[in-house]
Amino acid sequence: MRSEVTFMTARSNVSSPSPRGTCFEKFGIKVAHLDNEVVNLALSFNPPIVDAEKERRHVADTLNKIYIESFDNAALGDLLAGAGGDPKNLRSLKRLQGVLESIANGADIPKLLSPFYVLYDLRVAYSHLTSAETAKDILESVTGRLGLDAGAGMLEIYSRLLQELTSSFEKLTAIVKAEVTADGNELG
Repeated sequence: MRSEVTFMTARSNVSSPSPRGTCFEKFGIKVAHLDNEVVNLALSFNPPIVDAEKERRHVADTLNKIYIESFDNAALGDLLAGAGGDPKNLRSLKRLQGVLESIANGADIPKLLSPFYVLYDLRVAYSHLTSAETAKDILESVTGRLGLDAGAGMLEIYSRLLQELTSSFEKLTAIVKAEVTADGNELG
């Protein structure tokens, strides 16, 4: 439970739906939407306790809704356009990447956003209608990017993904607060 609380705190520091969230303070615009729905979903979510097909799908879908679909694609597009980027044909993660790169002072934003792409791929592996071989390949990519054995189960994947997402949110918070140097080290 402690890791989930740490994770939620780290996430809210970056994309909090409250006007006091870090992104709102930096840009004057909320980058998250569906506030009540996301909070209700997060409160009703239970971490996996068994590794079963239904549980895998539930975990992947719910985490994707909370941590990816909750980004406001239109707001991110406005921010990206304001930073000189072209949001056309980009979805929320790529728009977020562009916005962060515009303020990142040389930090490796694709690497920091990697856990989000891993989460998205986890959902694709468990929830999209694909061949068994394609799902297996995607899942092996997920476990590989998390530094896990190819045969890792949902409990291991969930634990490592939560660690990686938490770390990413903490580093992204520092970037948004402009507390990092060009080499990605924290100031002070």
